[in-house]
Amino acid sequence: MLKILIAFKAEAIPLIEFFDLRRSKEQNLYPVYENDQVRLIIGGQGAHNAFNATNVLTGDAGVDDHWLNFGVAGSGGFSIGDFIIARQIMDRTSGDIWNLSSVKDIGLQTVAICCVDEMQRIYHDNVVYEMESAGFLRCLNSKNLSSKAVCLKLISDGPNNVNMVTLETIKQLIKDRSSELTNIVHRLFLKRM
Repeated sequence: MLKILIAFKAEAIPLIEFFDLRRSKEQNLYPVYENDQVRLIIGGQGAHNAFNATNVLTGDAGVDDHWLNFGVAGSGGFSIGDFIIARQIMDRTSGDIWNLSSVKDIGLQTVAICCVDEMQRIYHDNVVYEMESAGFLRCLNSKNLSSKAVCLKLISDGPNNVNMVTLETIKQLIKDRSSELTNIVHRLFLKRM
C-alpha cells in the first residue's frame, strides 16, 4: 500500500482525484482519504503535525508499504514549479539527519532538504526549505518503516516572491503542475507495488 502524508488539502487534491480516493469513515483528528491501494492523510503544517498524522498512517503498517511526503518547499537555487526529491533531510531544530535510501532515479534532482519551523525569508542558493519532512521521517524511523520513504517537493517560493506566497497561489501552482505530479507519483510507486 502507498501511504501519503500531505500538509494541506490544496496539495492533496490532485492525488485524491488521480487515485479516486474517498474520505474515510474512521474518526481521526486528521482527514484520511483512501482506496484499496492508497491511504492519504492531511496533517496540517509543521513537523509536529506531520509526526502525529504519520503515526495515524502507521497504525496498520505492513512490510510492503511505501511512504510519500508530498508538499511545497522554498529555495533560492531552484525555479518555482520545479519538482525535487530529497536524498537527505536535516531538522534545523534538533540537528537530526535522515538519509533516504529508497530514492529512485526518475530524472528529478535529488537534494538535501532543511526542515524548518517557519517559512523562510532568507534563502541560500543550494538549500531547499520545508516544514513537514522531519516529523514524517522521525515517526517512520521510530517504527523502522523509513526504508521505503520518499519526500517529493514542489518549489513554490524563493527570494523573489517570498511575500507573495499564499494558500491560493500554492493551490494554483499545484493545479498547474498536477499532471506532472501524478505522473511522478506513478513512476515512483505504481511500478513498484
